[in-house]
Amino acid sequence: MSGHSPTPWRLEPPRQRGGPYRLFDNDPDAFAVLQLYGPEARENARLFYVAPDLLEACLMTLAFIEDGYGSPAAVENALREALEKAEGSRRER
Repeated sequence: MSGHSPTPWRLEPPRQRGGPYRLFDNDPDAFAVLQLYGPEARENARLFYVAPDLLEACLMTLAFIEDGYGSPAAVENALREALEKAEGSRRER
């Protein structure tokens, strides 16, 4: 399933104070796919950045629940890795 730009995506912090968080797809010559400003920009940018991983973890979980496909450990690892990537700074505090 692919309805989004291929991963890995790249997230860049602002280059200057008040500048945007910028999200790029894996095309090295591409312009930013998304620029986010404002007080929640960092957290919102992280969610956009990790969206493909969250999607994959959800699909793995659903396949396991519905069809018994995969192992509980693999599903748990995919979910934990995606959440840690999404919540990075919250888990580090």
